[in-house]
Amino acid sequence: MSTAYREGLRAFSNKEIDWDTDDIRAQLIAPTYTPNFDTHEDMVDIVAADRYGAGPEAAVLIPSRSIVTVAGQIVELRGGAVTFPSVALHAAEDVVSIVIFLWASGVEANQTLLALDTLVADVTPDGNNIVWTPSATGIIKLDG
Repeated sequence: MSTAYREGLRAFSNKEIDWDTDDIRAQLIAPTYTPNFDTHEDMVDIVAADRYGAGPEAAVLIPSRSIVTVAGQIVELRGGAVTFPSVALHAAEDVVSIVIFLWASGVEANQTLLALDTLVADVTPDGNNIVWTPSATGIIKLDG
């Protein structure tokens, strides 16, 4: 299960984000990134050197998204596995271990950070695909 960013939770609670239909993406991040779940709000809060790939096209659309209510109050935001194609070695790091989920609503300053998860193990990019598979209990869990 991932850890949610405060701004992402706020956007969900204000119904600004529609998990089923909005452009929800995942992006690989270097382990040098230090998250602050209270103050980091959008992609400009993650320096370019910590990102694998440049610009909005580096973030991959999360397929098969759904919302599941468990026990009447817990909402799980689910999605399918994400394949990051042809990931090359990062200039600053030799491994990748973090996946960021974001609401890709335009320019970086409008790409709201939703949550952070880690890969099962660090991966050394070698030009091949990297696949992230979500937990069976969803990508983000909202407790009511």
